[in-house]
Amino acid sequence: MDQEHPPAFDETTRALIRQKLLHYMRRHRIGVPALAKRVTDVAPRKQEIPIKTLQRFLTGHIWTIDSYVSLFQRFAENLPDPDPIGSLGKAMAGFYRATDSQHLAGEYTLTIGYATDPQRVPFAGPMTVTPDDGFCRVVARLETTLNYFFNEGVLVSDGKSAVLSLRDKMTNAPKHFFLKGNTESHSGNGVIVKFDPHAEDVVTVPDFDFMMTRMERQ
Repeated sequence: MDQEHPPAFDETTRALIRQKLLHYMRRHRIGVPALAKRVTDVAPRKQEIPIKTLQRFLTGHIWTIDSYVSLFQRFAENLPDPDPIGSLGKAMAGFYRATDSQHLAGEYTLTIGYATDPQRVPFAGPMTVTPDDGFCRVVARLETTLNYFFNEGVLVSDGKSAVLSLRDKMTNAPKHFFLKGNTESHSGNGVIVKFDPHAEDVVTVPDFDFMMTRMERQ
């Protein structure tokens, strides 16, 4: 590689383009030849994309010249992030300088109650915390007597406190909690925000009390 003329696309950018293209292929159940044709169709002047060039870029084993990467980026720029939770987790870990999230991995019982209205039925259900690269992925099923809600998100910790960010997979309603505790349980407070497209203002649900307790190992 020419050190005097560094590439326009660094490895991080190339990796994101690669991930988006691979995700697009899986989602649409197509192979490299079909993807190459679709990239060609949106390229300026319909520049043909050699199948072998695209194959090599997708494997990442051989450096692809910038002129081709720019065509791949043009196609991928409006594609969805293939792993928004991974992107959020890395960003949160860096922002909060959270370097000790792994110890929270495990299976938990989760309870969320209304701090301002103890008479209302709290949410409760199982939560799985899985370690990843500097953060933990979270999947939780919250239930009431009438409904159940599937949530996914990110948990990060500096070893003393933790931050949990969830979203409802159906409504996209976000939940954000600040926690403290030990290896067996964490408690804290947070809020749920609802984005109603028909409302003039954002609706903020009252404060919640939060408790996650590690399930006993069998």
